[in-house]
Amino acid sequence: MPETEDREQPTARIQRTTIVDPAARLAADVRAGHFTVVAARARIGAGTTLGNGVMVEEGCRIGANCAIGHHVVLHAGVILGDGCTVHDGAVLGREPKGSVISTHQVGGARPPLRLGARCQVGAQAVLYAGTILADDVLVGDLASIREGCTVGARSIVGRGTMIEYSCEIGPRVKIQTSCYVTGETTIEEGAFLGPSVTMANDKFMDRIQLAEMRGPHIGKGVRIGTNAVLLPGIRLGDDCAIGAGAVVTRDVAPGTIVTGIPARRLKDVPDAHRYTRRTKD
Repeated sequence: MPETEDREQPTARIQRTTIVDPAARLAADVRAGHFTVVAARARIGAGTTLGNGVMVEEGCRIGANCAIGHHVVLHAGVILGDGCTVHDGAVLGREPKGSVISTHQVGGARPPLRLGARCQVGAQAVLYAGTILADDVLVGDLASIREGCTVGARSIVGRGTMIEYSCEIGPRVKIQTSCYVTGETTIEEGAFLGPSVTMANDKFMDRIQLAEMRGPHIGKGVRIGTNAVLLPGIRLGDDCAIGAGAVVTRDVAPGTIVTGIPARRLKDVPDAHRYTRRTKD
């Protein structure tokens, strides 16, 4: 073995089995594992590490001090802010593919996936192109976020949760394990969805046009108990609370607790539990 191989080198620490396109730009201290590929025009910031078998496609931008796990795929143009962590087997920036009989047709190309600073993406999560995550978002293992979504700062998307196309999720939202967030849903700041909450956007089950499909609108500070079901187009007013297992078939007034099948008013939310008051305090 040549004497120089074990010495500290002032260039990126790249394994012999790694392929880096000459048009890519890597900071001097980037580390890349075996069988990783970095395509043309990719940019990787200082202090970033890439595991084994990572695919960084053309034009990706990875900020400083990121950690990319083994066998991660970053599709063309993906942008990661500084300090992001992406765990093993995650797929970022995937283009959606639809069926010829789907009501929602995915259409043409869309902007690249963009993650803000310090985002964390769990193992085998899939995030689609055209979606934007703000700073400090956590996406759990096996979760998926479809195209055209926005997720606000410091929000959590739990393990195995599915967020469909064109959803707007505000800051500080907590979506727990195995939730289903249907397409065209709005979730405002500070909302909480317990495990396995489910919602729909098609009132007549495959008998309406795309323009008529609308998911629920979940207001600021709303709390939804485990296994609750939300029907299409309903509006949950700020600070309302939905009991576990409830089936919500109509709008809920702000500050109201509803329970049951179908959900009916039980009482008002105590002032001490209102999100608007907690954030002011």
